[in-house]
Amino acid sequence: MLEGLRPADPQRIGPYRLLGRLGSGGMGQVFLGRSMGGRLVAVKVIHPELAGDREFRARFGQELAAARRVSGLFTAPVVDADLDGPAPWLTTGYVRGPSLGEAVAAGGPMAPGAVVALAAGLAEGLAGIHAVGVVHRDLKPSNVLLAEDGPRVIDFGISRAAEASALTGTGLVVGSPGFMSPEQADGREIGPATDVFSLGAVLVFAATGNGPFGSGSAPALLYRVVHSEPRLDDLGPELHALVARCLAKDPADRPGTAELLAELDAARPTETGPQDWLPAELFRPHADLALSPPPAPAEQAHAAERLAVDDPATRTSTALATPRVRSAPPPSPPPPGPAGLAGPASAPAPAPRRARRRAWRMPTAVALAVLAVAGALLAYHQHMAHGRGSRLLATLAGPSGRGIESVAFSPGGKTLAAASFGNSTYLWNVASGTRVATLTDPRSQGIDSVTYSPDGRTLAAADLNGSAYLWDVASRSLSATLTDPLSGDLHSCAFSSDGATLAASADFGDVTLWDVASRSRIARLTDPDYLASDNSVAFSPDGTTIAVGDSDGYVYLWSTASHARIAVLAAPATTSRGVDSIAFSPRGTTIVAGDLNGSAYLWDVASRSRIAAFTDPSSSGTTRSIDSVAFSPDGKTLATADLDGSVYLWNVASGARIATFTDPSSSGVAAVAFSPDGQTIAAGDNNGKVYLWAVTR
Repeated sequence: MLEGLRPADPQRIGPYRLLGRLGSGGMGQVFLGRSMGGRLVAVKVIHPELAGDREFRARFGQELAAARRVSGLFTAPVVDADLDGPAPWLTTGYVRGPSLGEAVAAGGPMAPGAVVALAAGLAEGLAGIHAVGVVHRDLKPSNVLLAEDGPRVIDFGISRAAEASALTGTGLVVGSPGFMSPEQADGREIGPATDVFSLGAVLVFAATGNGPFGSGSAPALLYRVVHSEPRLDDLGPELHALVARCLAKDPADRPGTAELLAELDAARPTETGPQDWLPAELFRPHADLALSPPPAPAEQAHAAERLAVDDPATRTSTALATPRVRSAPPPSPPPPGPAGLAGPASAPAPAPRRARRRAWRMPTAVALAVLAVAGALLAYHQHMAHGRGSRLLATLAGPSGRGIESVAFSPGGKTLAAASFGNSTYLWNVASGTRVATLTDPRSQGIDSVTYSPDGRTLAAADLNGSAYLWDVASRSLSATLTDPLSGDLHSCAFSSDGATLAASADFGDVTLWDVASRSRIARLTDPDYLASDNSVAFSPDGTTIAVGDSDGYVYLWSTASHARIAVLAAPATTSRGVDSIAFSPRGTTIVAGDLNGSAYLWDVASRSRIAAFTDPSSSGTTRSIDSVAFSPDGKTLATADLDGSVYLWNVASGARIATFTDPSSSGVAAVAFSPDGQTIAAGDNNGKVYLWAVTR
């Protein structure tokens, strides 16, 4: 889904005016842009934490050189780039349509004729890629876009020339578990046959809705790719034999793209027209983007551009523009409601799951997956140590052995930060599992919360000595200490979506706001109705609201514009033991609060109504306590950290518990966070360790 620009986003990259956000990944963010001549493009901007890496810039340049050699009807061409600026970027032609992964998730497997057409288009795209000496190396459903006139292969971010590269280390494996070839998984030499194997896996997914090696953790998938036969029972006769040969373990046994095209041309039914290969409704969410006229010169110079996008979840036209701080809505009293999954009688029932599906999310135009797959290799070896079937990827231990109170991934997912009750913040490299830094201020009395700024350059830590520490991520040095003499212990901190403001909650019901640039205090939010501790704080994604979770069992909503309280959300008064953690959903439409009574409550932000509660009846009544909550990046899954030593995953739409992560050595999980790609859960434990779990859904 195209999202509006955030306050911290640039308005222009090079000669391209940015219209909205298409997505983000481990390497960067992708925006929809328009050239001065009115052409729509996808603009990829590299994350700041990677832009300063010389080796990465060199590899990025190699990526661009390879991508520019590729052309054809079934690829997205590179249009422009700048590798020398503070943040490298490149643009590709914008492809109007969903990814294959999105299409199958929304509408189920493709019809047999459409799969044959998909196979022919992808084979022709790969033929063009291989003709210039490039191997894609990461063909997967999210790297296949479905346009009205056929598929497009995107993301040459991790491809390389078939000849040896001085920048690619020996044994470095690039690809996606479940779709990579056996030679990739083993770290052997690769070639065009590698892409043919991935093509076979993609076609199985398109035809059946599942990969040929099933689902599960990265280690399990890697093992099956190398040692197990693919599952082709549900594949129709049109493609069964061809796909089986594509998925041969020996690269020499796989057909070439020319052979594939000849077979597919013979197998295709009578041509009915390019627009008939997929249902027209798949392309409706993107129709307005391509049809929007270029802006007038005056608009280019003076006005933020807007696009009308048909959102299939609501079937209403939504104007997207740079978010602005809006006036606070009028206060509304919290409605009563039961503690179960059903909301109060006056609240609207959750819509059916299909109706609640999110609009299409555009995949990145050009993206790297080097770190993700390096993590997968690490996971594979750790899988062999932990035993088959284990979802535990790694255990990270802080030297103090004291409890971990908070965990946070960097925006790019490369680094994990953990706050220790023992007065230090630890940084780990996620891919290697090695600790890369320990941040300690001698005045610290215990770190209770840690969070990254949206641009990844600053790490904030809330200390029980009443100070908020700002650390420079690049230099690992303390850049500022923010204090409020009237605040007590600081328990939680959060950056606004534009990174300009830091909020920290404290004892006695106070929340202090600081201007990050000037280090000055902006405001103190104090409500005379309560004197309990503010245990948690969060900004809404659009920056208009601050939510505060209090130990009196309430969530208070404040306007960032007026600093006035605008609403009170109440947990069941008879059972609440205090709200210890809160989080807004990625879209900002709901807010969840973890209560010390062992339940997490979900509220609709617009109506202020409580719509669900998540409680595991099997957890111990004496140790149940939700100390941390987190939404997955797509907002479909909720993670709750329980002092019974487990992390529970919940389906937000249905309220069903879908997974439980528990380590026998756990003494109570106090912190939980999703990685930016949603594939990993980090759980901070009271025993001083951080567990990394693979997420499979």
